[in-house]
Amino acid sequence: MLSYIKLTAVMTVITLGFSACSGFLAKPGDQPDLVNPPKLFKNSSGDLEWERVSAFGPVPIDIQVRGNVICQTLGKDIIATGYNPEALDPNGKTLPGGGFYCTRM
Repeated sequence: MLSYIKLTAVMTVITLGFSACSGFLAKPGDQPDLVNPPKLFKNSSGDLEWERVSAFGPVPIDIQVRGNVICQTLGKDIIATGYNPEALDPNGKTLPGGGFYCTRM
């Protein structure tokens, strides 16, 4: 369990800079897209960020605290605002436990 949290935290840390900044432009949708889930990719600067923020849905109540804990590894003012249980890593593999979209409050 601890290694899963570390992996998720690392993936969140890598992607937050762009996710949080783009939070004003792109927002999670009404439900997660399970057919075409969001995927991490390297942008032109070589940093990882999420494709298709709209493919995230709301964070389920029962995992909101976990999502916030993961997102807050980047700062106390950051919370989980989106979740997709089928989110993909850069290699196209499903992230264990899904992926969170984090934004600044």
